[in-house]
Amino acid sequence: MIRNARDFRKPGLMLSENEISAFAKAWVEHEMNQDEESYSMSSVDEALLFGAKENPSACLDIIIEICSITDDEKMLTTLGVGPLEDLMRISGKKLEDRVRQEYKRNTQFKKALESVYLSEESEGYETVKSLIGQFQYL
Repeated sequence: MIRNARDFRKPGLMLSENEISAFAKAWVEHEMNQDEESYSMSSVDEALLFGAKENPSACLDIIIEICSITDDEKMLTTLGVGPLEDLMRISGKKLEDRVRQEYKRNTQFKKALESVYLSEESEGYETVKSLIGQFQYL
């Protein structure tokens, strides 16, 4: 069953591989059809934002899947400054081991993470800074 964005607010969300894939494909499709002049948030963006606190692992699964289906630099940058940045800001400590592992093995994820900018107060600040070094200002 494909869930809606509000389901991501409920703790303990478990997504099937098909759901992860469907969310990732929907995000990529939405980004491909974006007008640079008037950006709109997709339902997947909403789900990732809603789930960043209660279901960070499910959100990271979707982000990793997005990275596996696109190598478009602009899209990976958008993923980094948007959903991945929100996830790391809110739940970065919980995901530290997985993020480190993915950063080392996945060039698309690495590119997305290198677009993240976090303040020192953010939960994932130390993790991201230790991986990418200096934060980039876009």
